[in-house]
Amino acid sequence: MYGDLIKRRPKVCLFGDLIIDNYVYGIVDRISPEAPVPVLEKGSEDIFIGGAGLVGSAMRALGSEVILFSVVGNDKESQIAKRMLSAAGIKSEVQKEEGRSTTIKTRYIATHPYFQTIVRVDTESRHKVNRDTESKIIEAFKRHSKSSDMVVISDYDKGFMTRNIIKSVIEDSKAAGVPLIVDTKQSYDLYIGSDYMAPNSKELCLMFSTKNTNEDSTINELGKRLLAHTGSKIIVKRSEKGCTVFDGNKVQNFHTVAREIVNVTGAGDVFVATVSVALASGKGISEAVRLANKASAIAISKRHPCLSRGEIKV
Repeated sequence: MYGDLIKRRPKVCLFGDLIIDNYVYGIVDRISPEAPVPVLEKGSEDIFIGGAGLVGSAMRALGSEVILFSVVGNDKESQIAKRMLSAAGIKSEVQKEEGRSTTIKTRYIATHPYFQTIVRVDTESRHKVNRDTESKIIEAFKRHSKSSDMVVISDYDKGFMTRNIIKSVIEDSKAAGVPLIVDTKQSYDLYIGSDYMAPNSKELCLMFSTKNTNEDSTINELGKRLLAHTGSKIIVKRSEKGCTVFDGNKVQNFHTVAREIVNVTGAGDVFVATVSVALASGKGISEAVRLANKASAIAISKRHPCLSRGEIKV
């Protein structure tokens, strides 16, 4: 399928919403006299690339070449984002758009008496990108599609993945014979034609207007329904229950290997990144998912879920 694959360094085209993750750490040892809220005594502050940027940095840690297609605002934060992409070794097809804010998520976290997020503050634009941005993204992908080993969509529903971009990416991926995996917070109906879909259990239940549950019987039923509806292979991310894969008539459960849990934010991104690189490197879906479970376990044992080069080998 992949010819003589650059299996040691697969090329991945990654589409999705670029996010700056800002973490402010401190100690909570009193309640404010002004209101019944904790007072965070600020200690340190860290900034990371998040969203599709986190997916890309995890794929880079696994040895993949990554080209990111996304959008940012024409603001100072966009410069920060682009520097972080460059530092991570991610090639950029990121477009600037006037009237848009680069997405920033600032989390205020208490590290004492225990590790806990106090509040998250988001700065973002959620409107759809304009036609000019759409055209630039579509044309940029046409230049890369035929030389790619995998296409990954990490869609946070912040206005970047429009119907036009989705349609073009699916069509061009199929024309080039390149597999496509999708992780989206939009409707998976938009992505019919993709090879793999990776919803979490909550998203799967929402698709079929079912009460949110992670029970085996419900996930098995809904996973089979989604597979029949879309024709894609389905990988359901199930948090502490690991994941379940629906591939034709075959259903497989893969248990989590997590030990220490510090911060689960971004665990799904690391999971999808690992599955994608493993598949692009010629691994079967079962082996790809096992590797992804291991990678997620490593990622969530840290303050900021991520992979470092060499922590897991594909």
